[in-house]
Amino acid sequence: MNRYLIAVLLLLSSGIVLANGREPAPPLTREGVCGSALTGNTLTVRPGVTEVIPVARGHTNRIVTPFQQPNVTTMDKTATVKVTDRVVYFATEGEQPVSLFITPENSEAVALSVTLVPCGMPPRELELRLEGGRYPFTPVSTGQARPGEEQQPYVDALLRVMRALALEEIPQGFNLRRFGAGDPVPECSLAGIELRPAQVVEGHQWLIVIALARNVGAGVTELSETGCAGPRTAAVAAWPRVRLEAGQETELYVALRRQLPEDKAALTPRPSLVKR
Repeated sequence: MNRYLIAVLLLLSSGIVLANGREPAPPLTREGVCGSALTGNTLTVRPGVTEVIPVARGHTNRIVTPFQQPNVTTMDKTATVKVTDRVVYFATEGEQPVSLFITPENSEAVALSVTLVPCGMPPRELELRLEGGRYPFTPVSTGQARPGEEQQPYVDALLRVMRALALEEIPQGFNLRRFGAGDPVPECSLAGIELRPAQVVEGHQWLIVIALARNVGAGVTELSETGCAGPRTAAVAAWPRVRLEAGQETELYVALRRQLPEDKAALTPRPSLVKR
């Protein structure tokens, strides 16, 4: 039986980050991350899983990567990023989280996803170590796909699609249309967030629903994309922000598989004994 990779993409204010097969987590806040700062100088990372890392605000931070010549991708224009050999130097004066993709030179087969949260702390040095000590990571891919979907590994293809949507582009091999009455509505549990599906981007394997997410609460809320995880969910991303003031809006992209994976379709639901 083929195994299917269920990926949940998280696009924090400046880039795309990826989480893999985890239960929905409580919304992240800068205060919470800074209050539980990492100890030690090494962090084991896994491609496909986002690491949220507190760093110094207003100082230069030094991040040692497992790649000899890393490439860094970010959409944040306020941060300063410099790469020297294996090391990424990062600095920002802002308070908003900054998301980075770190990939080896001339390869998109593996990507380390980190979200750096500026905190009031001294400059820090951190070494990222790959889980298992090896790369490249090759995710499981499934079935046949058209150009633009699975010519790259599965996770890499999802990243490219979500990045294109964030840049207001239609990915190669996909079609854009209005959301219709017969389209699936994303099953999201997002406290204080109102979703209004508006567009659909169709591909051979994925159907991506684009919704307008609005904070209908009275205070600030962090949009937790993992609240949209489900059996058909391949990826979830938000752009251009996940921290929403009262009345503020952002786009939410929910990628759904056209067919439920065999190993999920064969399962019989079991009612939980715990109220959620």
